[in-house]
Amino acid sequence: GGAAQTLIAFSQQLTRQEGEQQHLFMVAKGLLAGQPAALQLQIRFTNSYQLTGTIAALAAHHVLCTHRVGLYWLTDLLPIKVLLSQLNALALFSHFHIHCQLDNNAVNFQEGAL
Repeated sequence: GGAAQTLIAFSQQLTRQEGEQQHLFMVAKGLLAGQPAALQLQIRFTNSYQLTGTIAALAAHHVLCTHRVGLYWLTDLLPIKVLLSQLNALALFSHFHIHCQLDNNAVNFQEGAL
């Protein structure tokens, strides 16, 4: 019903304002300095073909420069921080935001620890 129609209307409005874009939103939970934390990554890009091709080119370049042989996952070749930094430097994102937040409900400091 109503919620779906509202979401569709917002989506159509965003498309009219910004054009067709792809959005990527990831949340990773883990530990930061031994404390529970959440990392949020929000990326918006306009051309998924260009993004995919650039990632493939960066991976191929890294393989050629390091003389590695074999089959690898992308994250084994390029750490995600390096990859995102390179893509951001090439201005492939129309929006790029990373936010890290401690889970204040689960913070567990030891006595005497800072």
